[in-house]
Amino acid sequence: MEPKPFLRLDEIHCFLAVSEHESFRRAAETLGTRQSSVSRAVLRLEDRLGVSLLERRSTGTKLTNAGRQFLSEVRPALAQLGQAQRAAMGAGRGDTGTVRVGLHSPPISKFVQTTVSMFLERHPEVRIDICDGSREEHIAAVRSHRLDIAFIPGTGLVQGCESAELWQERVYVALPGKHDLARRRRLDWPDIITEHFIVSRFSTGPEVRDCILRRTATYAIHPNIELKEACGETLMALVCLGQGITVVQASWAAVRFPGLVLRPLKAPQDILPYMAVWSAKNDNPALRRLVSLARALAR
Repeated sequence: MEPKPFLRLDEIHCFLAVSEHESFRRAAETLGTRQSSVSRAVLRLEDRLGVSLLERRSTGTKLTNAGRQFLSEVRPALAQLGQAQRAAMGAGRGDTGTVRVGLHSPPISKFVQTTVSMFLERHPEVRIDICDGSREEHIAAVRSHRLDIAFIPGTGLVQGCESAELWQERVYVALPGKHDLARRRRLDWPDIITEHFIVSRFSTGPEVRDCILRRTATYAIHPNIELKEACGETLMALVCLGQGITVVQASWAAVRFPGLVLRPLKAPQDILPYMAVWSAKNDNPALRRLVSLARALAR
């Protein structure tokens, strides 16, 4: 099998100019070069293809059957090539592409919502894919590049990743509206330590359980914690039904849930830092732009 001819764009552009103007002279004037250069370029293209593309006449040029077929195929091919070039350049600048974002748990915090909304306004061709998960799941996904970035609770170094503390949120107690403590504006752990806590068995549930155990460790009473096969709004519905109370991040305060009351825990230890985590080896330029914006908004 003979090797396929290697086509050059400069020769193709010369052919397109000649086919449009039906003249080597006018094509050369349009391209800003010599007529002889255009003629030689078209001849080289014909040699590569092994066919004649033009009929040379004293009055000008005319496409051959092969020339017409080549022209009909090469124009959309060049348009597609131009689109590919623009797409690659846009992706290299971070103007296009996808950023895969991991969130600790719904609802989305105000800081993340503001950051993502502003980023999409500035880069409308970039797609943001968001998924929920636990801190450990997200860190593992960032390390393996299944996620570009994760917004998770905590601070400090994360092995194999870059990180930046960005915002803080107070811990709230989720109560049914008919609960006696719902009349209080703020609460502390001694107020709730004898309550029946319910937490999710999935996603961030184990972290919530660890938080309750850590904050009640100094008291003589061991908290009563029940794991539920539910998370998010379903868990809040169970709270409303009186099956127990739980603790949530401040973002839940922006969610209107019938029968649910949220009260902040007043101790300074109940303000949690949140950070972004990403891989230093991730070369996604759109990710870098998102990180820069998040850092700027956190100042």
